Amino acid sequence: MPKLVGCGGIRATLPWHSHLQTTQILNSLLGILTIQIYAYYTRFKNDPLWMKCWIAAAYLVEVLHQVFGSWFSYHYAVSIENVCLGNRISYLTMKIV
Repeated sequence: MPKLVGCGGIRATLPWHSHLQTTQILNSLLGILTIQIYAYYTRFKNDPLWMKCWIAAAYLVEVLHQVFGSWFSYHYAVSIENVCLGNRISYLTMKIV
């Protein structure tokens, strides 16, 4: 059972690595979807406009889903964990000199 850490009224479960791994997998699947969308638009130019609009809308929803999912993973896996553990610099935001 992961250790529970209380931090300013927030109860965070550690570790959150599974959220980061899931985000990486979903990013890869979004890349595959992007290739499929590109292939569709280049191969089926004669499809009706309404169908192309529905596909574009579904793709936009998926991109927004990925953006908010990535923000969620970063916020809860990196930001809150570092505040709760007292770390001042996140390994994802360190500047490389």
